[in-house]
Amino acid sequence: MHGSSDIRKQLLTARLPPLPQILAKLIEYCQEDDVGMDKLAELISKDAAITTKILTTASSTAYRRNNSAKLQLEQALISLGTDLIRTLAISESIFQTFSRFAGSSIADLRRFWKHSLTVAAIARDMAKAIGYPNIDEAYLGGLLHDIGRLAFLAVAPSKYAPTFHLSDSDSLCAAEQSALHITHQEAGAWLIERWKLEPCLTDSVLYHHEPITRIETAHLLVRIIHAAHLLCCHGADDKLTQQSSLLCGLDANALHTISNNAGAKVQQAAEFLGIDLTGIDDAPTETKEPPRVQPEMDNELHDIVLASEAGRTFALQTDKLELCETVMRSACILFNLDDAIVFELDHETQTLIPADERRQRLSRLSLPLSSGGLATEAVLRQRPAFASREQSLIGIAEAQLLRTLNAESLVCVPLVVRRYCTGVLIGGASVLQIHKLEQTPRFLLSFASQAASAMRALNAKQQTAMLQAEQEAEEFRLASRKMAHEINNPLAIIKNYLSLLNDKLMKQEPIGGEIVILDQEIDRVSKILRQFINPVSSGRKQVSDVNAIIDEVVQLFNDTGFTSPKMQIIAQTQKQPPHADCDQDMLTQILINLVKNAIEAMPQGGQLRIANTGHVQRNGKLFLRLTVADTGPGIPTDILENLFHPIRNIKSVEQHRGLGLSIVYDLLNKSNGQIACHSDPNGTTFELLLPSSSGMMPAPESS
Repeated sequence: MHGSSDIRKQLLTARLPPLPQILAKLIEYCQEDDVGMDKLAELISKDAAITTKILTTASSTAYRRNNSAKLQLEQALISLGTDLIRTLAISESIFQTFSRFAGSSIADLRRFWKHSLTVAAIARDMAKAIGYPNIDEAYLGGLLHDIGRLAFLAVAPSKYAPTFHLSDSDSLCAAEQSALHITHQEAGAWLIERWKLEPCLTDSVLYHHEPITRIETAHLLVRIIHAAHLLCCHGADDKLTQQSSLLCGLDANALHTISNNAGAKVQQAAEFLGIDLTGIDDAPTETKEPPRVQPEMDNELHDIVLASEAGRTFALQTDKLELCETVMRSACILFNLDDAIVFELDHETQTLIPADERRQRLSRLSLPLSSGGLATEAVLRQRPAFASREQSLIGIAEAQLLRTLNAESLVCVPLVVRRYCTGVLIGGASVLQIHKLEQTPRFLLSFASQAASAMRALNAKQQTAMLQAEQEAEEFRLASRKMAHEINNPLAIIKNYLSLLNDKLMKQEPIGGEIVILDQEIDRVSKILRQFINPVSSGRKQVSDVNAIIDEVVQLFNDTGFTSPKMQIIAQTQKQPPHADCDQDMLTQILINLVKNAIEAMPQGGQLRIANTGHVQRNGKLFLRLTVADTGPGIPTDILENLFHPIRNIKSVEQHRGLGLSIVYDLLNKSNGQIACHSDPNGTTFELLLPSSSGMMPAPESS
């Protein structure tokens, strides 16, 4: 004999058996693309076991990490989502199919279900009549008031079987106490407390068999469930029922209306779910076998499991033709087809095209959706369509497909997932087999949904790979253009200095620092090439003499004939030679790009001033501020908006400038520098901020 503590331990792992009819309907609902949470909630709220499973799952820490508020049923469903609800339903179905409940006489839950749902409906109407603020809570209390009985059935079926079908009365409680050392109301309250539902729900379950005198001052929900339970068991004319109802503020006249309404609602729900309640109110002395809805649910589950297994196989395919071949072969096996083909839907042209054109007869066959026919009907209506040679009005396309598949009849199944159609599966089979398939449209659509999901995922993956390849190719082209652009600068300088050297040699003039400059520019070409091959930074901290670099750049352009006689380039530096935390070649590269752009913007001549204006402070950091200002016509507004991005759709000079400024921007970013531009018809000024070698603002001097 189990002690009370032993039973409680088992109750924690109890898997409460739901009504098979509700599970089957729930699985059906979850396969609908547009099912609403309100529709699911209405169905689930009719079964205590599924309601409990949903509420406890949604209230677990995996879903409720930072919110301690109690969930209503519809909120719990939204938290889980349709896919997980479907998973839960299938899981419970599998458990019922293979557990000891499946073939046992104690699996007839109809009487229990009717009693729980009736008490729930009565409690809701009572709560509404007296203005109780949480009507759904009253309904839930009624639905769960006997949840302990389901738990006993789960953990001790053989021991509890003789008492499970007894009426919910004091004699039942006595039998439970004798056999299990705990009553169903104690077990139910203990479970609800550990499921972390509302405390008043715990009390309403615990005290629904208490004497009336003990609940006179109890929470109103406790009194409502107590009265609803008595009304369900004994009717509106019972004195105890009337006394309990008075504690809720309800007179005897209201009880008849509430009782009749609840009975009608339960009967309506039973008819909707296909539950036969005939004769179940007669308490049986021996349990008897329930009506067999289990095979229907087994078949439904069988179909879902097979479709899911096929879906896992489809998801492993990495090639479109392999996927289509797998879909066709799987369809032939599962549906006993003679042959099958897949047509993809081209959404742009609204045409069905063979996915595998290796079949000679299919190579030029296409089916526009506007042309009508069996396949297009299946796609447009998103449900299976059937045809056979026996039909006199069969179309030319169908006749051709029948010949291609060498079959007597056709089935066309749209490949649809979440209302998105990827194509159609067309299978050929015998007339007898097609008639069988007409009886299993849900199985066909479940299989098709798995195939469509895999096709859509593979298409998305391939499109992503193509876009990524195109992006990488574009990035390589841009990097190549940048490298060519940057190499062109030192090469132009080298060319000009070679010309200058040639002139000096012709005039037999002494050669000064030209050789050194040539050597520096050749090194810069090598460095640019190395950076293109291996763009990783060396990581070494470098400090540059900003004034010296400005002077060198100005000298480069003045000495080599880059500028016209009407162009004046001026260097303006501080007396104190400041240093910046940046690579010397990088700063030279930046200034050369800006100077070349400015010269090209002033073909008729003008003035260009490169200035070091000293230190500035930005956001607590110290920078050196450089400006490159020209007297050109300014930069057009449309180009100014995307100044530091490469111009891809404009050729000639503007594209060249855009590429150079993009390089400048990237180089400054690598050095933690900044750049800004101010432009108007009177000229353009670029402001460069280079990190100062001191790094931080100097401390203020003491007075």
